[in-house]
Amino acid sequence: MAIEIISGEEAWAKIWPQNEQKFWPSLKEAERLHPIATPTTRATFKIHPEEKIFCIGSCFARELNFALDRIGYNALSIFRDLPRSTNRKHSDANMCNKYNVASIYNELSWALNPNTPYEHDRVLIETNNNRFEDYQLTGASYRDSAASAKEFREAFNSNFAKIKEADVVILTLGLSEVWYDKQQQLYLNTTVSSKAVELYPNRFELHIFDYEQTLSFLNAIYELLETNLKPSFRLLITVSPVPLHATFRPQDVFVANSYSKAVLRAVVEEFITDKDKVNYFPSYEFVALSNSSAVWRGDDFRHIDSTFVDYIMGNVMAQFTQAPSTIDDDNLLLKAKALYHGRFFIEAKSIVSSLLKKQ
Repeated sequence: MAIEIISGEEAWAKIWPQNEQKFWPSLKEAERLHPIATPTTRATFKIHPEEKIFCIGSCFARELNFALDRIGYNALSIFRDLPRSTNRKHSDANMCNKYNVASIYNELSWALNPNTPYEHDRVLIETNNNRFEDYQLTGASYRDSAASAKEFREAFNSNFAKIKEADVVILTLGLSEVWYDKQQQLYLNTTVSSKAVELYPNRFELHIFDYEQTLSFLNAIYELLETNLKPSFRLLITVSPVPLHATFRPQDVFVANSYSKAVLRAVVEEFITDKDKVNYFPSYEFVALSNSSAVWRGDDFRHIDSTFVDYIMGNVMAQFTQAPSTIDDDNLLLKAKALYHGRFFIEAKSIVSSLLKKQ
């Protein structure tokens, strides 16, 4: 079924002449694509400086959190003062990652729906030496005593409940490979350890979500938000450009990642149709279409360099807010970096020199 039907008259008489980005850039018009892509989006609402923003999703959502904080916006989803533990390997930020639509739905349901309260017995899984793992958070990478695990969970829940105050929710969709706990009939946020699978045989499964299942969860997420947040709340949705770390499917991780992102991106396109309070912003396209030298952090090929995240957010905020933006200078800096690594040294040096003259 078509997600959108446009009449021939409207296509030629209205959309075609008004769409300034309808053509794929040619070599003569490479500025919008090479070496840094600058896709645009259709902004049907604005975000105001005094409004509260809550980011949910994968590790890219955390990067958006920090970018918003750096430019002075009120990011409710930066969780502070969570209990510390000598057994915890991750920072507070990583503990908040939500990698799939099912785990996002779980957290929202516990936080917003009084008929589905959070229960420690459903979530915390005992492994060995009286240690418990929370697979709605980071699973085996945080294994602690029952008391400490519960204390952390309750503090996390209290912070997550701040979403009720949000004017804008930013939702970042990450993965389509989702682990399932058959005993609790609960989808999980992260990979189940081999130790847990060994201790509890026939309890866990890996599900590869399809289009329909993903869309169903996304619609359920939106219903929870629409029912429990302010009537004026707005939703910005994107697909995380961060690829799979690894796959459990019997195929190349490149292929598995391509499927995962394709499903999420296709679902989002249908989901946003006819929703004025929901907009898509193309963080995935920013990264996928740009020169990789400007995109990736120095320590891996998965996580986005903070400068590039700022550039993405600068473009987004320029379209959704009235705030002053530095995206032109950011664009030039990123372009210089990409050109330099691509061995276009003279052009890169010229860009840097022009920026220095502006100081």
